[in-house]
Amino acid sequence: MTYGLQSRLEPFVKLSGDAHDYDVVTGWSPARASSPGWVGIEVAGGDGFLRLPEHRRQYKVNSQKSLLIGRHTLLVRRWILRKFSPTWTGPH
Repeated sequence: MTYGLQSRLEPFVKLSGDAHDYDVVTGWSPARASSPGWVGIEVAGGDGFLRLPEHRRQYKVNSQKSLLIGRHTLLVRRWILRKFSPTWTGPH
């Protein structure tokens, strides 16, 4: 999922997957329209296309906040990524 440089997001949820992987993406903005900013969250995982026993899990959070300082707008973006994948030691 790609997030552009925009001040607000309409609430959304996107689900996708197949026999090997899954992906859930959601995003929203604060309830007050006068508060420019948004948060997006993505959760993904699975065993990959080759069905390797990696049991991958990935969590990502993106956020953006606009601050008005006089005649200037300061745009602050933040992202957090966490990956979890047990060590694969090969076939047993």
